Amino acid sequence: MILGGSIGLRPEVLTRVQALLPQCFPYPVNVEASELGARAAIIGATAIGLGQLHNTLFGVDAPDSRISLPPAGLVAARGGG
Repeated sequence: MILGGSIGLRPEVLTRVQALLPQCFPYPVNVEASELGARAAIIGATAIGLGQLHNTLFGVDAPDSRISLPPAGLVAARGGG
C-alpha cells in the first residue's frame, strides 16, 4: 500500500496505518510513503486529464470503473474554467 500526497508525508499517519493493518488483513501488507510526495495529487489529476483527452481524441469510451469528466464546455459554462 502506498500513501501519497499530504497523508504520505505525515510519519505519524504512516506509523498508525502500519500498526492497524494487521488487524484488517490475514496477511502482511507493506505500507510506504509515495516517492511523489506532495506532487502526488497534481500528478494524479494530470493523469486523469490526459486519459480523458486521449479518450476524447480517439473516440474511446471510458469503462464504467473509470472516472469520467464532464466536457470542458460544460465546466466553463458553470464558471469552473
